[in-house]
Amino acid sequence: MRALLPSIVFLSLVCVTHAAAQAHSTVQRQYLIQPTEGEHLVFCSAPELSVTIKVDSVATGATRFAMGTAELAGNDSNAGVHEGVDEVVFFLEGRGLAFVEEDTVAVRSGLTVYVPQGVWHGFINTTEAEMRFVWVVSPQGLAQDFRSVGLPPGSKCPPDSGQ
Repeated sequence: MRALLPSIVFLSLVCVTHAAAQAHSTVQRQYLIQPTEGEHLVFCSAPELSVTIKVDSVATGATRFAMGTAELAGNDSNAGVHEGVDEVVFFLEGRGLAFVEEDTVAVRSGLTVYVPQGVWHGFINTTEAEMRFVWVVSPQGLAQDFRSVGLPPGSKCPPDSGQ
């Protein structure tokens, strides 16, 4: 009986864990996101930029931050200010420049940029290849903003969108 006790405890834990996983699966949460997965969005007002929302309250149930990836078209730029969210950007591919207020640095793989809320920042892609990066924001308001103005790739922009 003593030899069986660890096996019974293990099997009990497996059953409880499996039951918990099944209960979570009905909530439509995704915890493991593949490279091609996420909500892909393009913007009529900024056609040079596309984003994929990977983690936020809608996609995974996260409540304190949002995370995704973005692509900036070759020989293009994008700049702006995000009120109410801090952002961290981690560059995966591309060359160019990144600026936060007056500070400018060359972009290369592995560069991390911290952007405090309300601060002017942007990226300039100086090559023909796409610039790719990961973004993380807290709180997750930027992901919600992306959803409010973004469209699925291939969508036609409305006539009044400026494109």
